[in-house]
Amino acid sequence: MIRCQRCCCAARSADRVMIAGQWRVIDGQVEGLDIKQLIADHSQAARELIQG
Repeated sequence: MIRCQRCCCAARSADRVMIAGQWRVIDGQVEGLDIKQLIADHSQAARELIQG
């Protein structure tokens, strides 16, 4: 689920989000996001940061 960063209501997550007529979140998942690649990129950046 995508957590709301800033809300004026009691909503804490969104199952679906439409922006400019296009679905960006469906069933709590960001459309077009390659989560495996995101994790790999993050892990590599973390390794580089630790190594200096």
